[in-house]
Amino acid sequence: MMIAWRSECYRSNTTADLFGADLKLIWPEVGNGPVGKAVRYALSFWLTFWLVLLKRPKFAIVMNLPAFAPMAAQLAALVSGTDIILDFHSGGITSKFWSRFTPLFRFIAKRAPFVICHNRVDGAVIEKWGGKPFYLTALPSNFDGTEYLAAPGNPTVLVICSFKDDEPIDVLLGAMKSNPDVLFQVTGNYRKAGLSSADMPQNVELLGFVPYGDYIQRMCASSAIITVSDRDYIMQAAVHEALSLGVPVITNRSQTIESVLEDAGTYAEVDIDSLAIAVSTAVSNSQKLRERTIARKEFLRNELAQNMKQALSLQS
Repeated sequence: MMIAWRSECYRSNTTADLFGADLKLIWPEVGNGPVGKAVRYALSFWLTFWLVLLKRPKFAIVMNLPAFAPMAAQLAALVSGTDIILDFHSGGITSKFWSRFTPLFRFIAKRAPFVICHNRVDGAVIEKWGGKPFYLTALPSNFDGTEYLAAPGNPTVLVICSFKDDEPIDVLLGAMKSNPDVLFQVTGNYRKAGLSSADMPQNVELLGFVPYGDYIQRMCASSAIITVSDRDYIMQAAVHEALSLGVPVITNRSQTIESVLEDAGTYAEVDIDSLAIAVSTAVSNSQKLRERTIARKEFLRNELAQNMKQALSLQS
């Protein structure tokens, strides 16, 4: 079994498929705002607790964020005897709020057969806690009927944003303004950054929240995507998705990402000039980069199949 408090999640879907786990996405529809969030967390906590208690799986992979999810699962596991395996995301370390739950993460990590990690920095912390990291740095998958579509004639770049603190919005905007012949479509809640469509140049379209199916189709049709973070060790989910679709990626220099994409990626320093040049380079070489991305995906899928044999042996 795998549990994630999400309405949809590429990483969780792919991870569950790899482990042959029954994925349970828990996301009660109770509205937004502080009250809705509190009610959702409370309902999700009890749903998670009773799910583990009643199903009594031998193993349950649980996304570590929000921390109340593994907390509920671990409480139930004290009765059911289930081994809880964390699907560990960096926010458990970097977030001031969620890092308060370090004792919980450490408790579970020390007792688990392994902890799923998406980068070496997180893995080093897990080892320090006495846990055994199992790395799923690359998670290439297939999207039936959508991968490898040809890029359109007019260059379009999909900019993947969540408008969190680690995303350099000013750098992104500057690079987009420096490429007026490219249409940039920006996903995410731009109002969090105080942006409005009226203030954008003509080549920048603020999409806001995009339903996942539409998001994937837009990604397929793009000449490239951009995902940038000033945390140079994380692996953004958008990289997994673009890799799976054979779409070129423009991103910040990162040992983690560069080890996955190699020469299929286009890399920039986190400054306007470097990112603007990377955009121009990727758009001009979109077809060649597509071919490299497809080849890289196939290589990583074969490598992942071998690595999964190791993980499954640890479960037994």
